Amino acid sequence: MRIILASGSPRRRQLLAQVGLEFDVVVSDADETIEGHPHDQVAALARRKAEATRDLLLSRGSGYGGDAVTGGNAVASGGAAIGGSLVADTLIVAADTLVAVENGGVHSVLGKPADAHEAYAMLSALQGRKHTVYTGVAILRTQSVDGQVGLHPCDETLSSFVESTDVYFRTLSDAAIRAYIATGEPFDKAGAYGIQEKGALLVERVEGDFYTVMGLPIARLCVALEKMGVAVWGA
Repeated sequence: MRIILASGSPRRRQLLAQVGLEFDVVVSDADETIEGHPHDQVAALARRKAEATRDLLLSRGSGYGGDAVTGGNAVASGGAAIGGSLVADTLIVAADTLVAVENGGVHSVLGKPADAHEAYAMLSALQGRKHTVYTGVAILRTQSVDGQVGLHPCDETLSSFVESTDVYFRTLSDAAIRAYIATGEPFDKAGAYGIQEKGALLVERVEGDFYTVMGLPIARLCVALEKMGVAVWGA
Protein backbone atom coordinates (compact mmCIF):
# COMPACT_ATOMS: atom_id res chain seq x y z
CA MET A 1 0.00 0.00 0.00
CA ARG A 2 1.45 3.34 -1.07
CA ILE A 3 1.26 6.43 1.16
CA ILE A 4 1.44 9.92 -0.34
CA LEU A 5 1.84 12.95 1.91
CA ALA A 6 -0.02 15.81 0.24
CA SER A 7 2.04 18.51 1.91
CA GLY A 8 5.36 20.24 1.50
CA SER A 9 5.62 20.95 5.23
CA PRO A 10 8.99 19.81 6.59
CA ARG A 11 7.37 19.33 10.02
CA ARG A 12 4.82 16.86 8.66
CA ARG A 13 7.53 15.01 6.74
CA GLN A 14 9.59 14.82 9.91
CA LEU A 15 6.73 13.36 11.95
CA LEU A 16 5.85 10.69 9.39
CA ALA A 17 9.52 9.79 9.06
CA GLN A 18 10.11 9.51 12.79
CA VAL A 19 7.52 6.73 13.10
CA GLY A 20 9.23 4.84 10.28
CA LEU A 21 6.57 5.07 7.57
CA GLU A 22 7.58 4.90 3.93
CA PHE A 23 5.92 7.62 1.90
CA ASP A 24 6.16 9.93 -1.08
CA VAL A 25 5.46 13.66 -1.12
CA VAL A 26 3.29 15.53 -3.61
CA VAL A 27 2.52 19.23 -3.20
CA SER A 28 -0.80 20.22 -4.75
CA ASP A 29 -2.03 23.70 -5.61
CA ALA A 30 -5.40 23.41 -3.89
CA ASP A 31 -7.35 26.62 -3.36
CA GLU A 32 -7.19 27.49 0.34
CA THR A 33 -9.80 30.26 0.26
CA ILE A 34 -12.41 29.42 2.91
CA GLU A 35 -14.55 30.86 5.70
CA GLY A 36 -16.31 29.51 8.79
CA HIS A 37 -15.33 28.17 12.20
CA PRO A 38 -11.65 27.11 12.37
CA HIS A 39 -12.68 23.49 13.08
CA ASP A 40 -14.74 23.40 9.89
CA GLN A 41 -12.09 25.23 7.89
CA VAL A 42 -9.28 22.77 8.59
CA ALA A 43 -11.58 19.79 7.99
CA ALA A 44 -12.67 21.14 4.61
CA LEU A 45 -9.18 22.25 3.56
CA ALA A 46 -7.59 18.91 4.42
CA ARG A 47 -10.16 17.13 2.27
CA ARG A 48 -9.73 19.68 -0.51
CA LYS A 49 -5.94 19.13 -0.51
CA ALA A 50 -6.34 15.35 -0.62
CA GLU A 51 -8.77 15.53 -3.53
CA ALA A 52 -6.63 18.07 -5.40
CA THR A 53 -3.61 15.79 -5.04
CA ARG A 54 -5.65 12.82 -6.27
CA ASP A 55 -6.83 14.77 -9.31
CA LEU A 56 -3.34 15.98 -10.17
CA LEU A 57 -1.86 12.51 -9.89
CA LEU A 58 -4.56 11.13 -12.15
CA SER A 59 -4.05 13.86 -14.74
CA ARG A 60 -0.25 13.61 -14.67
CA GLY A 61 0.26 9.89 -14.58
CA SER A 62 3.95 10.16 -15.39
CA GLY A 63 6.76 12.62 -15.27
CA TYR A 64 8.52 11.81 -12.01
CA GLY A 65 10.57 8.68 -11.71
CA GLY A 66 11.35 8.72 -8.01
CA ASP A 67 10.69 5.77 -5.73
CA ALA A 68 9.05 5.79 -2.33
CA VAL A 69 11.51 6.62 0.40
CA THR A 70 11.37 6.59 4.17
CA GLY A 71 11.28 10.23 5.18
CA GLY A 72 9.58 11.43 2.03
CA ASN A 73 12.69 12.76 0.33
CA ALA A 74 11.15 12.52 -3.12
CA VAL A 75 9.14 15.72 -3.60
CA ALA A 76 7.13 16.61 -6.66
CA SER A 77 5.65 20.10 -6.86
CA GLY A 78 2.50 20.85 -8.81
CA GLY A 79 1.21 17.32 -8.69
CA ALA A 80 3.68 15.42 -10.84
CA ALA A 81 3.32 11.73 -10.13
CA ILE A 82 5.69 9.95 -7.79
CA GLY A 83 6.81 6.58 -9.07
CA GLY A 84 5.14 7.12 -12.46
CA SER A 85 1.40 6.89 -11.68
CA LEU A 86 -1.34 6.80 -9.12
CA VAL A 87 -1.50 3.11 -8.31
CA ALA A 88 -4.39 1.17 -6.83
CA ASP A 89 -4.66 1.10 -3.05
CA THR A 90 -2.96 4.42 -2.44
CA LEU A 91 -3.48 6.45 0.73
CA ILE A 92 -3.26 10.21 0.26
CA VAL A 93 -2.68 11.97 3.58
CA ALA A 94 -3.45 15.70 3.69
CA ALA A 95 -3.55 18.14 6.57
CA ASP A 96 -4.28 21.76 7.31
CA THR A 97 -3.43 23.79 10.42
CA LEU A 98 -4.85 27.09 11.65
CA VAL A 99 -4.25 29.22 14.72
CA ALA A 100 -7.31 30.92 16.19
CA VAL A 101 -7.77 33.54 18.92
CA GLU A 102 -11.21 33.95 20.50
CA ASN A 103 -12.54 37.35 21.45
CA GLY A 104 -16.08 37.49 22.81
CA GLY A 105 -17.09 34.31 21.04
CA VAL A 106 -15.64 35.43 17.71
CA HIS A 107 -12.66 33.47 16.33
CA SER A 108 -9.91 35.35 14.53
CA VAL A 109 -7.92 32.99 12.33
CA LEU A 110 -4.20 33.59 11.92
CA GLY A 111 -2.54 32.15 8.85
CA LYS A 112 1.05 32.55 7.69
CA PRO A 113 2.38 36.11 7.91
CA ALA A 114 3.22 37.78 4.63
CA ASP A 115 5.95 39.94 6.13
CA ALA A 116 7.58 41.08 9.36
CA HIS A 117 4.81 43.59 10.02
CA GLU A 118 2.15 40.86 9.94
CA ALA A 119 4.31 38.56 12.03
CA TYR A 120 4.67 41.28 14.67
CA ALA A 121 0.91 41.89 14.72
CA MET A 122 0.19 38.17 15.13
CA LEU A 123 2.73 37.58 17.87
CA SER A 124 1.57 40.69 19.71
CA ALA A 125 -2.00 39.37 19.59
CA LEU A 126 -0.92 35.96 20.93
CA GLN A 127 1.43 37.05 23.71
CA GLY A 128 0.26 36.68 27.29
CA ARG A 129 -2.87 34.70 26.46
CA LYS A 130 -4.38 31.46 25.19
CA HIS A 131 -4.97 30.53 21.58
CA THR A 132 -6.12 27.32 19.92
CA VAL A 133 -4.38 25.39 17.17
CA TYR A 134 -6.63 23.30 14.91
CA THR A 135 -5.27 20.60 12.61
CA GLY A 136 -7.53 18.75 10.22
CA VAL A 137 -6.41 15.50 8.60
CA ALA A 138 -7.94 13.70 5.62
CA ILE A 139 -6.93 10.26 4.36
CA LEU A 140 -8.18 9.50 0.87
CA ARG A 141 -7.85 5.87 -0.19
CA THR A 142 -8.02 5.17 -3.92
CA GLN A 143 -9.02 1.72 -5.10
CA SER A 144 -9.00 0.05 -8.48
CA VAL A 145 -12.24 -0.89 -10.26
CA ASP A 146 -11.95 -2.47 -13.72
CA GLY A 147 -8.42 -1.17 -14.04
CA GLN A 148 -9.36 2.42 -13.27
CA VAL A 149 -8.11 4.13 -10.12
CA GLY A 150 -10.26 6.44 -8.05
CA LEU A 151 -12.33 7.83 -10.93
CA HIS A 152 -15.70 7.47 -9.22
CA PRO A 153 -16.89 8.11 -5.65
CA CYS A 154 -17.45 4.37 -5.12
CA ASP A 155 -13.76 3.79 -5.81
CA GLU A 156 -12.64 5.85 -2.82
CA THR A 157 -12.77 5.85 0.96
CA LEU A 158 -12.30 9.03 2.97
CA SER A 159 -11.35 9.11 6.63
CA SER A 160 -10.98 12.46 8.38
CA PHE A 161 -10.68 14.04 11.81
CA VAL A 162 -9.80 17.33 13.54
CA GLU A 163 -7.66 17.82 16.64
CA SER A 164 -7.41 21.03 18.65
CA THR A 165 -4.82 22.06 21.23
CA ASP A 166 -4.73 25.09 23.51
CA VAL A 167 -1.43 26.96 23.68
CA TYR A 168 -0.61 29.61 26.29
CA PHE A 169 1.99 32.21 25.39
CA ARG A 170 4.20 33.95 27.91
CA THR A 171 3.97 37.71 28.27
CA LEU A 172 6.54 38.93 25.75
CA SER A 173 8.47 42.15 25.51
CA ASP A 174 8.62 44.11 22.28
CA ALA A 175 12.32 43.22 22.06
CA ALA A 176 11.59 39.49 22.41
CA ILE A 177 8.97 39.60 19.65
CA ARG A 178 11.31 41.45 17.30
CA ALA A 179 14.20 39.13 18.12
CA TYR A 180 12.08 36.10 17.28
CA ILE A 181 10.95 37.62 14.00
CA ALA A 182 14.61 38.24 13.16
CA THR A 183 15.26 34.47 13.29
CA GLY A 184 13.10 34.09 10.17
CA GLU A 185 11.05 31.29 11.71
CA PRO A 186 7.61 32.95 11.59
CA PHE A 187 7.20 33.26 7.84
CA ASP A 188 6.11 29.75 6.83
CA LYS A 189 4.02 28.96 9.90
CA ALA A 190 0.41 29.59 10.87
CA GLY A 191 0.29 32.07 13.73
CA ALA A 192 3.87 33.18 12.99
CA TYR A 193 5.65 30.71 15.25
CA GLY A 194 7.02 27.17 15.33
CA ILE A 195 6.72 25.44 18.68
CA GLN A 196 9.33 22.83 17.77
CA GLU A 197 11.99 25.45 17.08
CA LYS A 198 13.06 28.67 18.82
CA GLY A 199 9.37 29.49 19.11
CA ALA A 200 9.33 27.13 22.08
CA LEU A 201 10.68 30.09 24.06
CA LEU A 202 7.38 31.91 23.53
CA VAL A 203 5.24 29.17 25.08
CA GLU A 204 4.25 28.91 28.72
CA ARG A 205 2.31 25.65 28.44
CA VAL A 206 0.32 23.40 26.11
CA GLU A 207 -2.97 21.66 26.86
CA GLY A 208 -3.61 18.86 24.39
CA ASP A 209 -1.63 17.06 21.71
CA PHE A 210 1.75 18.71 21.10
CA TYR A 211 2.02 17.33 17.56
CA THR A 212 -1.25 18.98 16.57
CA VAL A 213 0.58 22.28 17.06
CA MET A 214 3.39 21.03 14.79
CA GLY A 215 0.81 20.36 12.10
CA LEU A 216 0.16 16.61 12.28
CA PRO A 217 -1.39 14.69 15.21
CA ILE A 218 0.78 11.69 14.49
CA ALA A 219 -0.59 9.21 17.05
CA ARG A 220 -4.20 9.65 15.95
CA LEU A 221 -3.13 9.56 12.30
CA CYS A 222 -1.34 6.25 12.83
CA VAL A 223 -4.42 4.79 14.53
CA ALA A 224 -6.44 5.74 11.44
CA LEU A 225 -3.80 4.34 9.08
CA GLU A 226 -3.67 1.08 11.02
CA LYS A 227 -7.45 0.71 10.64
CA MET A 228 -6.93 1.12 6.89
CA GLY A 229 -4.40 -1.70 6.77
CA VAL A 230 -1.06 0.07 7.24
CA ALA A 231 1.44 -1.84 9.40
CA VAL A 232 2.46 1.13 11.53
CA TRP A 233 4.47 -1.11 13.87
CA GLY A 234 6.32 -2.74 10.99
CA ALA A 235 5.71 -5.97 9.12
